[in-house]
Amino acid sequence: MCCVLLVLGILTEKKILNPITIFYGLWAVILELSSLQLFDLKETSDRTYYFILIGLIAYGIGYYLLLICTRKHLFRSKYASYLNKRKVDRDYVLRYRLLYFLGGISLLFYLRDLSIVFSYILNGSSLAYIRQLAQDSSSILYADRSAIENSIRVVFITPFVMALQPITAVDFWIGKRDRKLLVINIFIIVLRIITDGSRIVLVYLLLHLLVASIFTDRTDIKQIITSGKNRKRRNKKLFIVLILIVGGVAIYRTTLSRSGVNFLRYAYYYFSMEPYMFETWCEIAGNSGLVGYGFASTNGFWFTIFYLIKNLLSLSSYPQYWYDIYSLIQATDSQWQIIAGNATTANAYVSVFWFLYLDGRIAGIVIGMFVYGMISARVFILALKQSSSKNVCVYSMILQGICFSFVRLQFADVYYAIAFTFILLFIYKPINKK
Repeated sequence: MCCVLLVLGILTEKKILNPITIFYGLWAVILELSSLQLFDLKETSDRTYYFILIGLIAYGIGYYLLLICTRKHLFRSKYASYLNKRKVDRDYVLRYRLLYFLGGISLLFYLRDLSIVFSYILNGSSLAYIRQLAQDSSSILYADRSAIENSIRVVFITPFVMALQPITAVDFWIGKRDRKLLVINIFIIVLRIITDGSRIVLVYLLLHLLVASIFTDRTDIKQIITSGKNRKRRNKKLFIVLILIVGGVAIYRTTLSRSGVNFLRYAYYYFSMEPYMFETWCEIAGNSGLVGYGFASTNGFWFTIFYLIKNLLSLSSYPQYWYDIYSLIQATDSQWQIIAGNATTANAYVSVFWFLYLDGRIAGIVIGMFVYGMISARVFILALKQSSSKNVCVYSMILQGICFSFVRLQFADVYYAIAFTFILLFIYKPINKK
């Protein structure tokens, strides 16, 4: 079914990097590798595969139902037509001064971290060791941080850095290629890698560069018909190939450095253990008796709201019901589960389906994946029909969530949720087209 829908996405959609092809291609690989049970990977029950199958079907139905309704104009009304007309007459530009300001603040925070870890780097410590320091809340990196600094990092700095990757990528391909913004982002990425050992931000940038590149043919149509058309297309293809090569090397080195041993074995686990992790945490969620009713899948937004209220009003605790849901989500990252043999353990990687299962069991998976499919279709259609920098950036963020659906439902992550909100509400300024 995944392979059929993968091909269907290629045939029905105008861009190869569409939500159907990417989503079903990814899960076709995961399910096939999981079923092989190589390297002593533990067996997943048929019941769990049925849950995943239901979610896969619901996503496809939601996507194509909205696509059909949009193309048949079933949602059209006088008010909707008025809004669409207004949207066509509008474009968006980046608030560059705001980005420079936030980028400068972020650099100051990471330079502070650099001053702390610099001695470790001079003594020959690896990025893997720096990564351990960054993940240990009792390490020297956290020793002198105040509550205010931690709040700024959680609510502004880390989400902004995540949002900056699609913003910079889209500006590079279909914006004005602002050099200051590009240089600021490069420095932030380098400092982020050095100070916490994580290279995921680089992977994000490469992904968004690739996604944004597919919209250049439509956005720069006037440039394409000029005399330099063939040369520009050739340069574009070479640049995309370079992105893929560099991205592949970055992912390879990231995975290898974290495992330290058999690369093939651990690469297999990364793309095969999701069904078993989903099953393990479904049992834990079932035994807890907790039902999220939407709190789990949108945890990133709720955390931000409750976090700000608690700190601004100096409250002693969070709402208990939500906090129980939040604690269980946090446990998926902190509690390691045996996935193979008697010693190989892993955390996270519970997949998009687990958060929806926590929200409403089977009904949660059906409703959640149906809505996720509709959202994916909506933002993809907007990016195609109205290829403004904002629409493409929003779509790129949604596609990031789809690409990492084997890890978690991204809206449950506080940094992703805030980054998405930044892009949607604050980073772009609407202007009237001439």
